[in-house]
Amino acid sequence: VLVHNAKNYDGNGNTGVGNTQGSSKRITNRNGRKGGEAHQSVVNNIKASNASGKIVREHYFRTPGGTKNYRFADAVEMVNGNIKRIYQVGKVNKNGLPVLRESLAIYDIMNSPKYNGAPIYFLPYNANIGPIIYTY
Repeated sequence: VLVHNAKNYDGNGNTGVGNTQGSSKRITNRNGRKGGEAHQSVVNNIKASNASGKIVREHYFRTPGGTKNYRFADAVEMVNGNIKRIYQVGKVNKNGLPVLRESLAIYDIMNSPKYNGAPIYFLPYNANIGPIIYTY
């Protein structure tokens, strides 16, 4: 797995609310897997890298043997029915790396039977460091 940080990335391929009612599990975001406002803002600004690309949100990946049985990528870019790019949006820790839940999601997606080797762009919303790009 090759990982690098594309600082100065322009987004075009160049260069909670707690709720415990009825449950002992804390719900940290009323928007569910869509994420909070900062997360949604980044997801909504993802654009296709070329005219033939189409952005599909909340793309499902079956991940047997992963840390979860399935994952949803925040967005994927489809070109002619094939996944060209995968986008995950989330937080980075103080070292500038995706927090554990995001790292596990990326790992699961990269090991999914549906994964075709497309680069995964991790876009942090809590740091201005540009995307972290995972390639296999």
